[in-house]
Amino acid sequence: MFLTKSLKQADQWCYPVGLTALFFAVAVALPPAMLLNSVLLVCLAAILVSAIVQVLQRPELIPEPPRFRLDWVAIAVVAVTLTGLYWYQARQGIVGWDNIGFHIGTTLAWWIPATAFAALYRHPGESWRSQGRRRFFTRLALAACVGLLGLQQ
Repeated sequence: MFLTKSLKQADQWCYPVGLTALFFAVAVALPPAMLLNSVLLVCLAAILVSAIVQVLQRPELIPEPPRFRLDWVAIAVVAVTLTGLYWYQARQGIVGWDNIGFHIGTTLAWWIPATAFAALYRHPGESWRSQGRRRFFTRLALAACVGLLGLQQ
């Protein structure tokens, strides 16, 4: 009985942990040229599709499941770390006049990877419909604001 309950709880954490690992693996493994072009577009598409789905869907009429404040801490820590790591990796190999273009890109797109993570994040056991619009957009805003700290390297 105890073993099946703990396995079920561990299974629920697979999505948030896997999502975090995926975003960090992309930031570390891909070459800088892909980080500046392809990955930014994929992350932006994930944010837009998630936001559109969240706005268009009807919320579930079920009691709100208990959530932890640690979700906010997890999103903030991942946003800061991911933004710093992403832009550090993207900056590798950029020299001379390319550096000016990189700084302009950093100014305009610093928020995209961390906010894409927040758009796709779910508390273990939480469904897309049960999270609600307010919680979804609060997660996006938190990741974008806290992600600024990741640029301070």
